[in-house]
Amino acid sequence: IMKMDVPNTGSLASFEGLIPKRNELPYYRKENNGYSSMLTNNGDYNYSMLNGTGNVILELCTGENSVHAILSKLQDKYPDVPEKTLFDDIVRVLHMLTQIDAISWRDKDMRDSNPFSFTASEVISDGCTLSLVMEHEIRETVKFIRDAIAKNHNEQCAFCYIWGTNYREYENATVVRQCLYSYYKDFFTLKSKGQIIGTVIVRPAIEAFLNEATIQLMALPNSYVKPVIRSIISFYASFPFKKINLLRIQLPKDFYETNQEFVSSLELSGFSLEALQKNAYLDRDLYSYAVNLKIDS
Repeated sequence: IMKMDVPNTGSLASFEGLIPKRNELPYYRKENNGYSSMLTNNGDYNYSMLNGTGNVILELCTGENSVHAILSKLQDKYPDVPEKTLFDDIVRVLHMLTQIDAISWRDKDMRDSNPFSFTASEVISDGCTLSLVMEHEIRETVKFIRDAIAKNHNEQCAFCYIWGTNYREYENATVVRQCLYSYYKDFFTLKSKGQIIGTVIVRPAIEAFLNEATIQLMALPNSYVKPVIRSIISFYASFPFKKINLLRIQLPKDFYETNQEFVSSLELSGFSLEALQKNAYLDRDLYSYAVNLKIDS
């Protein structure tokens, strides 16, 4: 099971020295009753609406106000609201704004420092470790992915599965970093002796009403497919920030037919054929596989 290090954001001390700053947004407009609407820049241009309190918090993210200063200003504005209630509201709003890339964070030395980021890793076998990509690993990960895409496999990998036809976001370190810090996609790397030998990219659904995640890229040595898939299943079964009930992967017909060993590994890991859609992907059949994570309601 992947060991997670989830940040503790339950106290002001956990935000010591960190400053939130509002990012440039593609669209922002104040609405009636203190509300505001905006389009956010976290990979998809998603429409978001903030209520009065949320809008006040966003406006206080000037790049100069600490979380303590924001709390103090809200106490002045809402003197009848208990401090704990205000603080919990601030953390909830700042977390949401971070997820949708409406704000960014800097420490006292002006370095990127996201208080909501967390780590996860698991030793798979033979000293190989699967873990979420960290800030210092982004460029190395992008280089590996770029090589895998160019060759349709990396020299150390048996195959490279990629969903869709637009690979640019996986080959750009800035975009990958944006995905990581907005929780838009999760990047996993498999390392042996400090070197990347495989990678997996998963996109959890960002819509509040969807409880699923989709595998979008996978490049792995054959011998590690099953243990990596099982590790990722266990990760999302206990995902700390969103309830995930279903993990899905969609296989175009040509990939399905030429990678039967991979399909077998999926099935042995708990995936089953959810649907066969005729001519659904670039005029080709599409095999949709899914595994139910069986999380209690």
